[in-house]
Amino acid sequence: MPKIILEPRNPLDVRPEDLEDLAEAVRNIDPSYEVEILPKEVDGLEPRFGVTFWEVIQIISYTADAAAVAALAKAAVDWARHRFKKQEAEQTRRHEERLAEYKRRGPKPKVHITHRPKYVEIYGPDGKVVKAVLIERPESEPEDRTSDASQSY
Repeated sequence: MPKIILEPRNPLDVRPEDLEDLAEAVRNIDPSYEVEILPKEVDGLEPRFGVTFWEVIQIISYTADAAAVAALAKAAVDWARHRFKKQEAEQTRRHEERLAEYKRRGPKPKVHITHRPKYVEIYGPDGKVVKAVLIERPESEPEDRTSDASQSY
């Protein structure tokens, strides 16, 4: 049974529970996959996270099959698009709450929806990046960044 690990690069950006939908999508690709969501933790040390505007997800795959990697990338892109929609709905809801408060006070605030790009790295069994994809906006096509992602896990 191949193992697939999902891990947010920064759990302050993407909480491990936010990856449950992606984990379910991966299980639907192949029910034999053992899917695990790992939070980024460091025993005994204060966790340190880089600062980036992107939301970064790492997928560690213990199968190197090209079809499996393509299916994982597609599931991750679908998850990212769904996440964009959920975040937009949440931002709109918060804006409407503020709008109700401002109606009695004065000028109407502008609606500004922020879209943070989503970046997914898929690592193979050897710890090297086999696929990297950037999704900049909900409607944009995924950009293959594999050649830029030469680092190992």
